[in-house]
Amino acid sequence: MGDLSRINSSHATITGELIDGQTIELARSEIKISPNDFLKLGFTVPKGLKTLTLELRCVLKPSSPRTQALTLKTKKNIPVTAEPNTEEIAHHYFYKNQNNDWLLQCLGRNGEPWPNQNLAISFTHNQFHSPITLYLKTDQDGKLI
Repeated sequence: MGDLSRINSSHATITGELIDGQTIELARSEIKISPNDFLKLGFTVPKGLKTLTLELRCVLKPSSPRTQALTLKTKKNIPVTAEPNTEEIAHHYFYKNQNNDWLLQCLGRNGEPWPNQNLAISFTHNQFHSPITLYLKTDQDGKLI
């Protein structure tokens, strides 16, 4: 792997192409590139999304006093799977947010939020005799209320 200390700045942009041909910007952020890290860039999936495009842009510091800064760009198109016609498919994600709080979110197969979903959540512990079950509902972002 090359020397990452030459990176002066880096940005990520995610755009989406909708089924009707419209292109919209979903996210844009300054990012830090490191050898063993994930790109964390959140966005809401719009209805009718056909294709995602991820663009990364980095500006490298000059390698010597006689050279200029160098801008590097790359793009990746990611096709989005069409919504299933028969059975709805959702996944539940348990993660920590930026405030270090734990969240449970219900998202569809393309990352779209599933609002107003009724969920039965059961908790168990090796010292409990029976599980504790809570009945909860997701909000408009697919997060538990």
